[in-house]
Amino acid sequence: MFKKILVAVDGSPSSKRAAEFAVELAAKNKAALDVVGVILFADDADAHVAFLKERKWFSKAVGDVVVKAKRRKVKASPFVLGGAAEEVLVNFARKQRSDLVVVGYWGSATGSDIARIALGNIHAALLKAPRVPLLVVK
Repeated sequence: MFKKILVAVDGSPSSKRAAEFAVELAAKNKAALDVVGVILFADDADAHVAFLKERKWFSKAVGDVVVKAKRRKVKASPFVLGGAAEEVLVNFARKQRSDLVVVGYWGSATGSDIARIALGNIHAALLKAPRVPLLVVK
């Protein structure tokens, strides 16, 4: 049914459950899996160090999922992208021609209110995007 699945990860418990679900779904469907982490670009130059730390952290979160997928014989590709997550995920899903996008319910390992609002924007953007089916894992 699915040939290409995209899973968005951020290291949060919800994101980890979404990744586990996406790996199993990809294994059952013999689908390729794109594992994506999105770093919010900061506008000021002082944020460069924080960006580099986040990039390292997201690379590990994405890499961990890729390793688990490969253990299940799933062809998985890692991506760490930058920008507004809702735009990046919608555009990337379209570009990759993903059959399904899988995201966690809350997201953000920080668990802040701002992060929850941002994730609501991500869900809304993905739900509104034509031809980008969405699966939200609690």
